Amino acid sequence: MDSKDIKVLKKILEHANDIVQETEGINSLEEFQANNDKSKAALFDLMQIGELVGNSLSQKTADDLKNIPWSQIYALRNRIVHGYASVDYQIIWETIRNDIPSLIEEIKSVLI
Repeated sequence: MDSKDIKVLKKILEHANDIVQETEGINSLEEFQANNDKSKAALFDLMQIGELVGNSLSQKTADDLKNIPWSQIYALRNRIVHGYASVDYQIIWETIRNDIPSLIEEIKSVLI
């Protein structure tokens, strides 16, 4: 893996960790939606992760890291960016709770 992709993965990891911190102490979808500052911050970080995946990570590295659903990550970014008024917060919340921790672990295992 080249040094550019390592930097991209570190930046993705940083945004994923920020999402975890931003949503710490929030225990439900309703709490997440009610906290406008935290939900906006988490959405921003999800968009940033998708942007890095779609425009900065090499296809070779994406292909090598088959356990990470890169196309779904980029698709979520597109949904947030191009359909903000119709973002399904249930999907966002499930992504934050279920998928972000897995993404963090997968990337950490590659970087260590």
